[in-house]
Amino acid sequence: MKTKILFLSAILPFIFIAHAWAEEVNYVVIEKQAQPFQIEESDKEHSGIVTDIVKEVFKNSDYQLTTHTYPFKRMISIMEQKKYKNWVTFGSPAWPGIQNENLSTLPVYNVENVMLIKKPGFKYEKSSDLFGKTVILMDGFDYPGIEDLVKQGKIKEIRVKGHSAAFNILDRPTMAKFTGFIELKARILYNLRQVQRNTDEYLMLDVGDIADNYSIHLAFSKQMDKNIQEFINNKLSSLRDEGKLENIVNKYSK
Repeated sequence: MKTKILFLSAILPFIFIAHAWAEEVNYVVIEKQAQPFQIEESDKEHSGIVTDIVKEVFKNSDYQLTTHTYPFKRMISIMEQKKYKNWVTFGSPAWPGIQNENLSTLPVYNVENVMLIKKPGFKYEKSSDLFGKTVILMDGFDYPGIEDLVKQGKIKEIRVKGHSAAFNILDRPTMAKFTGFIELKARILYNLRQVQRNTDEYLMLDVGDIADNYSIHLAFSKQMDKNIQEFINNKLSSLRDEGKLENIVNKYSK
């Protein structure tokens, strides 16, 4: 027994030192705007498509994953200020700014933009069908094709901070015939379920001509350690080949 105690006494300091030296990776979450990609709930663990993928990547790894949650604009500011060396969040080659500067080799999701309208709504086949109407857009996000039409005065915009606000506007009788909410299909479906709206009361229209569909990747800080990036990219390849990426996406999309 004495020998065992001495042995443990000898190795415990090395265990603690190894833990202290574990390289930290900072996972950055957008507060209240990124569901179902990032879902934060009080008194519960973070979840969502991107969050579950990030957790799976670093599961049983030698890295220490630390999660930070910020409002969107503050998140961008913190990342631009290089507060964290090794940060990871999600981004896209279709987005401007820091969320497209250093992306994972593999995409983790392919998004589809739609326009949600309240039945019976209006007919939409081409961008000119929106002229004189109002589109609802999420505050803090970029919509290049749509914003061009807004600047030209051909359509009007209303910016909202949350999906419930968008649904409330659509539900107004005076707005239903002239207003559409343009957003990612997955986010609309998720948030309609969250607020227990009857999906049969709405239509989702394809707006690919003015709001391109695109891929979502994990986004890294430009100064992230190259070994960590290689680890993440290799792990994503393994998760794809094992079918785990698809399983995570299906969990929130169906």
